[in-house]
Amino acid sequence: MIEIKDTDKGVRSIIINGRRLHSAYDPEKEAIKFTDTQIPSSRSPNAIIVLGEGLGYLSKTLKIRFEHAKIISIFYSKSLFSHTLFDNTLSWYPESNTTLSDFIDENIDEFECEGLTIIEWPVSAALFPEISKMSKDTISRFVRTKSGSIRTTKAMGKLWIRNSVSNFINIDDVFELKPFPQNAPIILAGSGPTLSKARDLIRCNREKIVIIALPSALEFFKSIDIIPDMIVLTDPGYYSFVHLEPMKDIRTTVCMPISATRGIWKFKFKTVFIAQPHFFETDLLSELGMKFPIIPPLGTVAATALHIALNLSSQKIICIGLDFAYDDIISHVRPNAFEKILDYESNRISPLYGTTYRRTMHFAGIKKGAYGGRTSIPLEIYADWFNNLSLEIKARIWQLFPPAQRVNKIQNIEERDLRAFLNNLTPIDTDMQSSELGKKASVPPYPSRCDRMKITYNVITNWENQISDAVDCALKTKSVKPLLQNSVLEKIYFYSTSEYVELKKLENMKTNLYNEEKINSLSQNILEFIKSLGSKISGE
Repeated sequence: MIEIKDTDKGVRSIIINGRRLHSAYDPEKEAIKFTDTQIPSSRSPNAIIVLGEGLGYLSKTLKIRFEHAKIISIFYSKSLFSHTLFDNTLSWYPESNTTLSDFIDENIDEFECEGLTIIEWPVSAALFPEISKMSKDTISRFVRTKSGSIRTTKAMGKLWIRNSVSNFINIDDVFELKPFPQNAPIILAGSGPTLSKARDLIRCNREKIVIIALPSALEFFKSIDIIPDMIVLTDPGYYSFVHLEPMKDIRTTVCMPISATRGIWKFKFKTVFIAQPHFFETDLLSELGMKFPIIPPLGTVAATALHIALNLSSQKIICIGLDFAYDDIISHVRPNAFEKILDYESNRISPLYGTTYRRTMHFAGIKKGAYGGRTSIPLEIYADWFNNLSLEIKARIWQLFPPAQRVNKIQNIEERDLRAFLNNLTPIDTDMQSSELGKKASVPPYPSRCDRMKITYNVITNWENQISDAVDCALKTKSVKPLLQNSVLEKIYFYSTSEYVELKKLENMKTNLYNEEKINSLSQNILEFIKSLGSKISGE
């Protein structure tokens, strides 16, 4: 029951189930004091999320004190939202038309996560404990995911650009992505320990299924003499290349963005490009005059593989080995490339078992799940992505051998039930399957290596000119505004994420603070990097 009452000072307060949500005397002063205790005066947050907002006193106080910050109000009931005294367009309540996860994702970007402050009104938390917990868990998952994206970009941004240039020039044969045979379910094979349990099931039903494998599962598939129909590759680093070694002489399909690891042209794979909406990928691929499937970067290769499967087939997708957790100290299905490397480096005083244990304690120190599986922050981020899938998508997925860290609302299927399901299917026409999964790109003709080098040089020159023109304009006008153009800012983001965050802070504060030395240093470093890409083209 909700009651609205005037306080002794003549302003409104509210009582819920006999308990006051705000002060009976001065709710505005109460909000000011609470803000003082929660956010030190020395802090300057980019965005503030208010959990358990009441009549809006807290949001009003925050708007006045932090005029440049984005204020987001989360109400724990529709009734509270309808009684708020202070309008905030960035508000959510449980009966809204969108989920809290989608609402936060739409209104908080990666930059704002760097300076995000979250505060909760204590009385609301006590009155609505379930909604409070749900809200905090949802926002915690969101922050983990976005922060992980920023950390990844800091570490990999320049490598993605280098890989894109190198792969664009060196991969000579490119194939089109075609729909999978429509009568066949898809096995999405991760590299978690539970994949080994499906060895016999996969062997016995190979002719009835399409297999999409992650690179780290290839050593296992080689050991059971199974060739996946498609390998999905997104990782830009060296170990992705190592994982591909077991299948290097096999003419199977690899689906990848051009920013993935370099060197795939040395193997016999049929390469299919997907397009991620990064400037270095779109600028190069758009010059080909060909259409490539657009798939956003999703933070994990498993998510990209699922995205591809959902778009190329209407059949059930059976996830095996997507564990999001260790099995005791075992991180991957056996055999795997990591274990081979560790075994090679082991010796009498540092045996493989001891090394594996130490790595597990270092990388997966979180014990979680009904079966005591160990997990890590990256694995939890991956699980979060699957947890946030729509119910419609989850209805198309079966999980075989559910892992310690389970995904909510995804149906688990017993092995005997899956075998019965597969027994009722007819084998796939192998000729049709081969032709369906990869056709050589021919319309328009794929450019020659010489033409691709010319395209790359022109694209890189354009990047260089964009940066140079923006810097010249910034120096002339003594303003950072020219650097805040999207075409320039995105290049700064991938080259120097920390500088990008600083520039976004200036933009958010609506200031023109100017530092000539910093602009010169940043532009010089970026231009040197871009020029180095151009200078290497002829030597690739």
